[in-house]
Amino acid sequence: MSPCNPLPNWLQFEANASVSNFNNFLQAIPSHEEVTAALFSMHPYKAAGINGFQPAFFQKT
Repeated sequence: MSPCNPLPNWLQFEANASVSNFNNFLQAIPSHEEVTAALFSMHPYKAAGINGFQPAFFQKT
């Protein structure tokens, strides 16, 4: 362990692995079930999105 790096080598490896796993999680394409759950958890008449539609439009189709 060097004075510049306070983390032991094994901990540094674990930190890098965790960042890599989290990065993979963020880049994953959401499943149909995840998108449906997110859509139906929204209040139907909240402000319109960038496409101009409120969540109610998608919840009823």
